[in-house]
Amino acid sequence: MLCGLNALGYVDDDEIFNIRFISSLSRKGGLFEKGSLMGFIPSILLPVTMGWISKIYRAAAEVSTNWENHKTKQSHTNSVVLKRFLFDFIFFFSHLFYVAFEKWDMEGLWKELMILCIADEFRRIAVEVALPYFTQWKVQNVIKSKSLTIAQEEYEELLKPEYEYFEDYLELVI
Repeated sequence: MLCGLNALGYVDDDEIFNIRFISSLSRKGGLFEKGSLMGFIPSILLPVTMGWISKIYRAAAEVSTNWENHKTKQSHTNSVVLKRFLFDFIFFFSHLFYVAFEKWDMEGLWKELMILCIADEFRRIAVEVALPYFTQWKVQNVIKSKSLTIAQEEYEELLKPEYEYFEDYLELVI
């Protein structure tokens, strides 16, 4: 997050969060100079890297919750959901709070929100349209190449990971 804020040019030289090399990339004449087309790259990379880090944290939240030794499955699930929600909320939106309430840069906030919305829309298109289409095409090719029995198809269906509702709930809350 700090690298992203530095690359976006929101961190001044005298601030504690300043990373000089990364911050210099957003200054005049730098690779990600504000106002240039290249200046959008850190804004686009921020949600992508946040998604990757969130996946890593998902596994960490599961492991740490298993160490807690909950008595019921419901309390285990609630603990995982709370950890993931708090992490995702803080991680995904802390830079927006910084831009809005620390820097009072409403134009920058508008830009960041628009890029987040557009990046999320592309993610949704990829996950909800392109991925199922590709998966269906691949399954049809597998079925054509192998004549699977119903039992084999059912077994393969059981091997698929359980559907996780957390992403849907998080999307609604956000």
